[in-house]
Amino acid sequence: PGTATYSIPFVHADGVNGFHPNLWHASAGEDADHYNAFDFELFASVPCHMKIEVSKTISGQEVTIDWQVTAGADFPSEDLVVHVAINEAVTSQNIGSNGQIEFYHVMKKMVPGAGGSGLGSLIAGDIIADTLTFTFPGAYDPDTGLPQQEGKHMIDLASAHTVEEFNDLEVLVWVQDRITKVVHQSEWTH
Repeated sequence: PGTATYSIPFVHADGVNGFHPNLWHASAGEDADHYNAFDFELFASVPCHMKIEVSKTISGQEVTIDWQVTAGADFPSEDLVVHVAINEAVTSQNIGSNGQIEFYHVMKKMVPGAGGSGLGSLIAGDIIADTLTFTFPGAYDPDTGLPQQEGKHMIDLASAHTVEEFNDLEVLVWVQDRITKVVHQSEWTH
């Protein structure tokens, strides 16, 4: 397939069913190319044979994450990974160029990194768990944004952060096949 173009927000169901925002508004029509209630129900009806449990504790700027994956069926792929993202539920200090003043579920850090952690194949009954810790360095840097915005700069994540309220952090955990991109299950803290 060619390179896809997208804009934000962009809907993805189960990691592989993507919809451009112009295609998920009722005013766009109800033909087969548009995301609608039928699509939602169809994706929601796919059984999931995996359970994820996740919890977090926050102490100062340190986030500790405990996650556990329980396989309810066999997942023979050797390409399964667990991804862990620390998000901020609501941010309001980074006003967009379109005047938007609040942003929801803003990803701040993937732990341990963007590639996730390999799980290997799973057999029904397997339980895999881990504890991850990440400390946001330095102080809040209010002067961040895209380089082309006047007065804004990219943040040095080794020495500063963009978390507005640490008590507003949430954690998202999902299991995905890195080759097919199928997301098998996800869970998050509030």
